[in-house]
Amino acid sequence: MEEKERIRNVCMKMYDGMIAKNEAVLREVLDDSFVLVHMTGKDDRKEMMEERKQTDDG
Repeated sequence: MEEKERIRNVCMKMYDGMIAKNEAVLREVLDDSFVLVHMTGKDDRKEMMEERKQTDDG
């Protein structure tokens, strides 16, 4: 598999995981230092997923 194709596959897996809110997939494909910056300037870090899950679980 060509490097370009591997990158595309990982990106698609990440986007699919985001849409499905599948934390297991996101943990698999995102580096611990990953930061997503929204158009609004708000940032989401991989580590925040666990904090959010603990809050949601009550």
